[in-house]
Amino acid sequence: MAVATRSRSNQNKKGMFARHAQVLVYIPNLIGYARVALTIVALAVAHSTPNVTLALYLCSFVLDELDGRAARAFNQSSTFGAVLDMVTDRLSTAGLLFVVGTVVAQTGGAWHRRSMPLALLWLDLASHWYHCQASAMAGSHHKVRFAQARGLLAFYYNKRIFMGALCIGAEVAVVAWYAALWKADTCWLAQPAPHALTNAVPAALLEVIARLFVADDARGAAAEAQNASTALVLLAVAVPISAVKQYVNVLQLSRAVSDLIEIDRSHEK
Repeated sequence: MAVATRSRSNQNKKGMFARHAQVLVYIPNLIGYARVALTIVALAVAHSTPNVTLALYLCSFVLDELDGRAARAFNQSSTFGAVLDMVTDRLSTAGLLFVVGTVVAQTGGAWHRRSMPLALLWLDLASHWYHCQASAMAGSHHKVRFAQARGLLAFYYNKRIFMGALCIGAEVAVVAWYAALWKADTCWLAQPAPHALTNAVPAALLEVIARLFVADDARGAAAEAQNASTALVLLAVAVPISAVKQYVNVLQLSRAVSDLIEIDRSHEK
């Protein structure tokens, strides 16, 4: 009897870490719920405690990598989990961009700095949601559909390292932008960068990035570049990578809109 009980216990224990019928409590989905909770708290305190926000947001970012690994390791991939992961990714980035926009607006930033967060937010959400809708109506997975295309979109979806680099670069750009808006005594990433880090980035690039994202005039940009924070250096490195990611988003949106129009036309025939 004791042996049977122990055997059932081992089976139950193994069951949580193997494929089973309770999709909502799959390990990767539990990680996804933790990501949602971390992001909500991070954004809730984003206007008052930047260090807490950065710590929680980065924890959620790390868990984004772990949930995929857990899904593969425990054979617990699911449609629900894939949607949870994508929605969490999109809304996390959108939430932080919204925070950046409100911080810039509160400090009376130039018009281009006030409009950029909302433009990036709109492009990110629109390109992914139009893309998923077009894929659903075409009866294929969104990654599979573009993996069979040509050009940069196909390269993006076929090369996981390239995709990962662009996604990380885009995320780092938003996080660094948020941190660069704070003073050194309130945010650890806003503290002066080590000389080795500053010297690795051209001063002219730092000044351009400061002018675009932090300072309202050329004099302020020059001062920011001269006393570059770690956040500004990270921003200077990440922005070119993020720019490529935004171009991919534009291509993705354009292709999805074209596909939806073709679907409409096919229904009219």
